[in-house]
Amino acid sequence: MTPGPRGGAPPRAPLPRVVLRKNLARAIRAGHPWIYRDAVTAPAGLADGALVFVVTADHEGVARGL
Repeated sequence: MTPGPRGGAPPRAPLPRVVLRKNLARAIRAGHPWIYRDAVTAPAGLADGALVFVVTADHEGVARGL
């Protein structure tokens, strides 16, 4: 493992982003625990169970998920 620029942990690759197709940002921020597959658009080739960053259509970060 190669150390990062300041001798710490190596830099992480950015998480793949999934975009909410529905207006669920307020419910998610209020603590709703689930986002179903039909509520997001995922990049092609994304493996089942991959860690992702969930964003709104305006690319505002909302959550991380599997």
